[in-house]
Amino acid sequence: ETLHEGARYKLLELHTKYLRKEKYMENVGIVRRPDEYRSIYDFWLITDDESLIKVKRNAKTLAKALPEHAKTIKSVMKSEKLNLKDKRDFGKLIAALETAK
Repeated sequence: ETLHEGARYKLLELHTKYLRKEKYMENVGIVRRPDEYRSIYDFWLITDDESLIKVKRNAKTLAKALPEHAKTIKSVMKSEKLNLKDKRDFGKLIAALETAK
């Protein structure tokens, strides 16, 4: 899913589901937990020079991925009142960084 697409940056979300099988040891007497499906959400940032960077939804790792915007990330988050736990706000942050100098 594309969260933001601009001239300099493109932010993508990759959703992966997998089945986690629980190991069952009969002689231990442990109650068996059921197998369950788990989800993984990965976020990828494609820059204008076609490099692909895996980012997390926090300011610290985003600052490492985009060192030229390290100072502006926190100020944009404060001024726009963005919560990075919401993926739409994460896309808004990347859009704001696109226009920032």
